[in-house]
Amino acid sequence: HGASYTRLYNADLLSMVREFATDFTPPQKGMNGGTGLYCGEQDMFVFLIDPTGWTEIEGEAFAPGFFLWNSEVGKRSVGIQTFWFQAVCQNHIVWDAIEVVEFSRKHTANVHDAFTEIRKIVERLIARRDERRDGFARVIRQAMATQIGTDTDAALKVLADNARDTRK
Repeated sequence: HGASYTRLYNADLLSMVREFATDFTPPQKGMNGGTGLYCGEQDMFVFLIDPTGWTEIEGEAFAPGFFLWNSEVGKRSVGIQTFWFQAVCQNHIVWDAIEVVEFSRKHTANVHDAFTEIRKIVERLIARRDERRDGFARVIRQAMATQIGTDTDAALKVLADNARDTRK
C-alpha cells in the first residue's frame, strides 16, 4: 500500500447498515445459491432490498434497494449504489432500476469520510421511501373518505362516466 492507504473495516459498514437500514434484507435466494451477502478475504459486496417498501412511481410499482461494497485491503474502493427497482431475477440482476445514486471513494487518508457519506445516502433512500409510502397512504385515506354520490344509482353513474373517460 501507498503511504496514504487507510483501512475501513467491513464490520463498521455493516454495523451502520444494521442500524439505519433495518427494513432491508437480502433478495430471494439466487439460482446458484447466492444470498446477496458476499465476503472474501479481501472484498465484501452486499445486496439488500426493502420487500415492504413497494410504492407507485409514475404509475408503476418500485421498491428501494442498494449495493454496498468495500475492500478492507484497499484493492478496490468503498461505495454504495442505491436505486428503485421493479424486479430482481434469480441470478440477482436488478431490472428497471431508476433514480440510481452512486458514491465511491478510494482507500486514502480521508476514506472514513466515505462512511459518513454512505450513511447519509442510506438515510436519504429511507426518507424517500417513507415519504412515498406516506403519500400513497394519504391518497388511499382520501379516496376512502370521498363520497361519490348520494345513493347507489348516483355512485354507479359517476363510476360509469369515469370508466368511459379512461377508454379514450
